[in-house]
Amino acid sequence: MKILQRLVHAVSVLAAVLLGGAVLYFILSSVGLRVASSDTIVGWALMTLPWLQLVFVIWGVWKKASYRVLRPVIGLCGGFVIYLVWDDPVRSPPPETGPIAPADSKSYATYRWFVKDDPQNRLAEQDKALKELPMFPTDHAKRLECFAQHREAFTQAWKVDTIGREWINAMSQYTPEGIYPIPRTIGGSMLVFSPLKNGF
Repeated sequence: MKILQRLVHAVSVLAAVLLGGAVLYFILSSVGLRVASSDTIVGWALMTLPWLQLVFVIWGVWKKASYRVLRPVIGLCGGFVIYLVWDDPVRSPPPETGPIAPADSKSYATYRWFVKDDPQNRLAEQDKALKELPMFPTDHAKRLECFAQHREAFTQAWKVDTIGREWINAMSQYTPEGIYPIPRTIGGSMLVFSPLKNGF
């Protein structure tokens, strides 16, 4: 009989710790999504959580944690977890924003020069030699070294990239209007940055 009682108690401790951990995980994840400065703290907390749960399970079974503590924890945390499972996880559709930009918007018309798959793009006018330039390293600390190594190529590219410099100057002259489109997928219509990198 004692073995059965100990088994029930161990399962109760495990349930309380797992349910409590699930609620804590939800809270930490929510904080991480809303507070950008908490990324590091939340990351460490989430990595520590499984080990803390293991310690609490061992401690609770060894010290025979009271049911006066286990039952409220199981009830409250279990109810919250059931609510999360029952709650509709589908995000509501975004509100309609209306027209992207006025029909006569000069800023939007200029923006479209380098938008992939846009009928108004001017990518065909870009000098083909610019496509052969080396890409900037993802490590910002190595970009000066990369530019120094390929200085002549970048300098020459700047001289021939007339449409890129024209686009930069035109974009700086017009005030942005409306909402520029954001692609739903990486393969969708989006601004092509590679032909413009010589202007920055």
